[in-house]
Amino acid sequence: MRSKWSAVTKACSAAATLAVASLLAACGDDLTGPSATGSVQAYMQDESSSGPQAVSGPSSTSDGPSASSHGSSSYSGTLEADAQVSISADGGIWVDLGSPSSAALDLQASTGGVDVHGQVEVPVGVYTRVRLSLSGARARLDAGGTIGGVALSASTILTVGANGTVIIEKQVPSFEVRADTHTSIHWDVNSHVWVHEENVQDEEVEEQEVDDASEARTVSEPRESDMK
Repeated sequence: MRSKWSAVTKACSAAATLAVASLLAACGDDLTGPSATGSVQAYMQDESSSGPQAVSGPSSTSDGPSASSHGSSSYSGTLEADAQVSISADGGIWVDLGSPSSAALDLQASTGGVDVHGQVEVPVGVYTRVRLSLSGARARLDAGGTIGGVALSASTILTVGANGTVIIEKQVPSFEVRADTHTSIHWDVNSHVWVHEENVQDEEVEEQEVDDASEARTVSEPRESDMK
């Protein structure tokens, strides 16, 4: 009788151990399994000349622009484009954060940028590259601004990129998208580098200038639901 009871006890213990292991495995799959997703959001801004936007949490940043050799300028205006942000682990396969969205970014603003994509779910993993694609891009400079010491007597439209198309890819320090974190991608277009006398006269900006001037950084924080 004791032997039979011992066998039953061992069987129950084994079943309980298996159930716990299965539960732990399921939790692990929720965070890192092939079907797991994490939250990512993308912003575009133009604030570098007046100081970077303050954010909290650990961040990763691409190389910044070199200093402009053009004269000082003071202006306002808007960069308008259909914008899309994508991320990649190795530059081979890209994950779009959504369809292109219409964006109107205030140039040289001090009140933050604009959303390119709200919170979206993407496959978890480690990513090392980010891409910003603009189409129909144009910068409108308001009358009364000063470009390199020359006052703008009327508003001026600059076509940004060839036929308004700009594709910028940056390699950033690796960042991990997890199910229990939220990652935000901040793009700074640094218009003070490419808004200068020559481009205003030509009413166009080469894609390479915008590429060289732009920088990207990522910020990862715990998801709010996981902090409660």
